[in-house]
Amino acid sequence: MTVSATAVVTLPQNLLAATGSSALVQATSTLLISIAASTAAASASYSTSATAAASAYALPDDLPRTHNRWLAIAGDVALYNTDLLATAIALFQHTAVFGTLFLLRGFSPKRALDLHYLTIVFALSFVALPLVFLFDLRIDEVKLLFFLEHEAVEYLIAIRVLAPAKFVARNSGLIVLLSWCGLVLLTIPVVLDHHFHHSADVVAWCAFTSDFLLGISGLTLVRRWAVSHPLTRFTLRKSRAEAMAGVAFMLHGFVTMSVGPVFALVLYDDVDPAYFAYVFVAVFLSAFFAVAFMIPVAGIFFANVWWCCGQRKAILPGQAEWYEGLEDNKGGPRAEQDYYAGDVAPRYAAYAAAREEEIRSPNEAWNVQLPEERSTAWQSVGSPSRLPPKSNVYYRDVLKDLLAR
Repeated sequence: MTVSATAVVTLPQNLLAATGSSALVQATSTLLISIAASTAAASASYSTSATAAASAYALPDDLPRTHNRWLAIAGDVALYNTDLLATAIALFQHTAVFGTLFLLRGFSPKRALDLHYLTIVFALSFVALPLVFLFDLRIDEVKLLFFLEHEAVEYLIAIRVLAPAKFVARNSGLIVLLSWCGLVLLTIPVVLDHHFHHSADVVAWCAFTSDFLLGISGLTLVRRWAVSHPLTRFTLRKSRAEAMAGVAFMLHGFVTMSVGPVFALVLYDDVDPAYFAYVFVAVFLSAFFAVAFMIPVAGIFFANVWWCCGQRKAILPGQAEWYEGLEDNKGGPRAEQDYYAGDVAPRYAAYAAAREEEIRSPNEAWNVQLPEERSTAWQSVGSPSRLPPKSNVYYRDVLKDLLAR
């Protein structure tokens, strides 16, 4: 606390005439020195009392008595450093983001690798991206960690689209585990940037690779729609929505690939930093159209879920277990002989036979139908010539029982 005081001293006129102005200066300086001394004493006493009051109400540390000179000077704060705090921030941010995303899918790797769900998460990252730039103008740890999380979603989309669907369906847990380990390995240079000094380079070139794979994934989805021959109206709608999402992936992936090279030129070739801003202007402009092209996929996904985490169907159309995903990678769904009579929607017979414990009945898997599924449900049933022959064992046993009587 600082106290300022000002005093005006008026001397008699006869004293001024007799002694001149030197008496006035001497009297004024003496008075100011006394006021300053009293003010300093009052401020020191106030600060001492404030410190004593704060120490009385603060929680004391539980450290034992020690002769360590660092602890004697800084207290228990000396036990912390920047690396510890940076690692704590990374642990909290990664677990909060991906923990919430997997919580909404019931911590099921198969549901988490739903292509439609990953597309929605990818679209939501476009909402968070400008907020990160607006509220954090520096290239610091929080921003780099966000970029890593965005790139992790892009890698998952690329694996879901480019890898064989049967491999994704059978090894979804392994894919999630390896993806998390890769995210942790890339986080180490970021939290140890105080020693490494190249974490921004690592994140930028990882973004270049993930955006390239995302663009290739978009091309793959568009090609599947172009060469496929959907059997039902719903599968046609599904392939069109995924093709539009593929266009969004190409828009973002191929445009954002320029960020890494431009960032490297700015750092090491003395290029004007304004070019880095122009590149992100292009990224943000492409995000307007990319988000719009992802809306049809979001419509299919939210038509089958409630309260963001429950789902009306045991297997959603975006999962790898969907019959159209388990294909021979030749551009079309499997033949109708894999369908069973009585199913409202087809099941993949060969995969179900290999895993008897995972066979789901039609009523369990398809309790709620979309309007287009109800109108075209008859198309999902194979022709009578392709249905498995009916067994007469039951009728034969009944006839034997009647003859025995």
